[in-house]
Amino acid sequence: MEPETVVFKWEGKQAAQVNGVTAEQAWLVVSDFCNVHEWFPTVDTCSRVEGTDGQTGLVRYCASTATKEDEETKWAKERLVEFDPIGRCLSYEVLENNVGFRSYVATVKVMQVDGADESDSGKVCRIEWSFVSDPVDGWKKEDLESYWEGKQAAQVNGVTAEQAWLVVSDFCNVHEWFPTVDTCSRVEGTDGQTGLVRYCASTATKEDEETKWAKERLVEFDPIGRCLSYEVLENNVGFRSYVATVKVMQVDGADESDSGKVCRIEWSFVSDPVDGWKKEDLESYVGFCLKHMANKMEMNL
Repeated sequence: MEPETVVFKWEGKQAAQVNGVTAEQAWLVVSDFCNVHEWFPTVDTCSRVEGTDGQTGLVRYCASTATKEDEETKWAKERLVEFDPIGRCLSYEVLENNVGFRSYVATVKVMQVDGADESDSGKVCRIEWSFVSDPVDGWKKEDLESYWEGKQAAQVNGVTAEQAWLVVSDFCNVHEWFPTVDTCSRVEGTDGQTGLVRYCASTATKEDEETKWAKERLVEFDPIGRCLSYEVLENNVGFRSYVATVKVMQVDGADESDSGKVCRIEWSFVSDPVDGWKKEDLESYVGFCLKHMANKMEMNL
């Protein structure tokens, strides 16, 4: 009698708190199964293959744009297997793909957080994402369940939040302030509106070095809250997915020597791990760039 083959599974769970958003608002996003590309950083297109919204059996086709010329587009067909609008929970399975999954089932659940801070008007929720998968060739379990999150901040003296926001919000002129970007141009879209796409590039510093470039899309723009978010679409830097949020805030009680003109810029990011980098490298890079911007604002505004 042959010994029974033991099949090991990978299991994992990640969670994120969402401030200023109710569980019902977040569920409207999560449950919109065929519009995942509007919110998910590594999915560029998503379309219905068959089935009905909000019913098990609904199948979607998801694909991501290749980031290099010789790289093929990654795609997957996924089927909704559980849908519970009362419990705000759904599960889906991967049917076909060229990513490397033999089996993958994910469950996404949205929960209201009680006792939320007053600054968020009691609107705070939590999203949990768990999965069960066969091992994927060439991956470690940590690759599937990990992502990088970081935040850097810089104080800008002698500059109001409104002055700094005029710089930060000028999406296609980032090369005027950002130390590692030499050129930036509009690809498509309208200033101050989501969907605006820019092309950024840095000049090679060595003869045998290629120019580093990225196409980036504005995904959130809030001039009242002085906050924007953008995602990397295509690049040759090594990002598979990268979403950054930049927020400008006035600093109250500033020193009289600055005539009360002091603001703070926060730069946060969520990224897949980048080959050849450590998370600390990315945090250090963001911190360096932000400090350079702050110094340049202090000298020129």
